[in-house]
Amino acid sequence: ASDAEQSKPLAMDSVFNIFSVTKAFTNLLVLQAIDQGRFALTTPISQLIPEFTGRGREKIQMWHLLSHQAGLPIIFEVVPGWYIDNFAEVARTVIAEVAPVDAPCTKVAYSPLANHVLMAEALLRTDPKQRRYRQIVQEEILDPLGMRDTAVGLRADLRARKVVPDFRNN
Repeated sequence: ASDAEQSKPLAMDSVFNIFSVTKAFTNLLVLQAIDQGRFALTTPISQLIPEFTGRGREKIQMWHLLSHQAGLPIIFEVVPGWYIDNFAEVARTVIAEVAPVDAPCTKVAYSPLANHVLMAEALLRTDPKQRRYRQIVQEEILDPLGMRDTAVGLRADLRARKVVPDFRNN
């Protein structure tokens, strides 16, 4: 079913949330940005996001984020009960609050929220066209692949076909 009441059956053209697929998009876009010369694997994140300094953060390089070796904590929210629907607010909070708990390359620790927010923010700050994240994904990944029914966020034209995720007992 495509709704919480289980009254609406799935259709061949139902639209689902992509959730963590955006992490793969971010990784791809980072590698494209490196290929374009906007920064390198070894570029310190603090060079791209100057306010992300202190507390050992200036030692973190782009490749540390890509490989989850930045030493950042394994967190899925920075603020308890946080609703992470506003990227700018999430980025500001991660930049202000999140600091390493280990030195880079000490261990692999999956920190998807912090790592991918920092990489996405670095992409935004170095984008020559000054686009928003969803626009970059659309223009650099989805459009070239002909993925017309895929988007970051819910486009108005897809709303009627959206499957409501069921998080009960999760």
